[in-house]
Amino acid sequence: MHSLCQKEIGICYNTLRVSLIIFPEGTSSRDGRLLPFKKGFVHLALQTGLPIVPMVLTGTHQAWRKGSLLVRPASLSVKYLPPIKTDGRTADKIDEHIKMVHDLYVQYTFHSHRSLLC
Repeated sequence: MHSLCQKEIGICYNTLRVSLIIFPEGTSSRDGRLLPFKKGFVHLALQTGLPIVPMVLTGTHQAWRKGSLLVRPASLSVKYLPPIKTDGRTADKIDEHIKMVHDLYVQYTFHSHRSLLC
């Protein structure tokens, strides 16, 4: 995520107080497996000082297939995990922050959809 865009999103949040959902993988997988996480969601959380609220979604690859604009009926699972505070966290340890959040997703993802990286 471009840093100017991150700053603009932070300004919008502070003005409008709306929630923002970001898919940390940056794209979807064809088979529903968890992909590596990008850094943008952590940069944004650190810049705004807002917590990261992990939402583990499973089954979305059946509802919205990669490369398609068509959303189909499908069974989905949504699990909200406790918020992760960003107070005191710094960008110089961003890879550690991403790994910690990714590990949480792995823990709460159905075994068949876990990352090949685990």
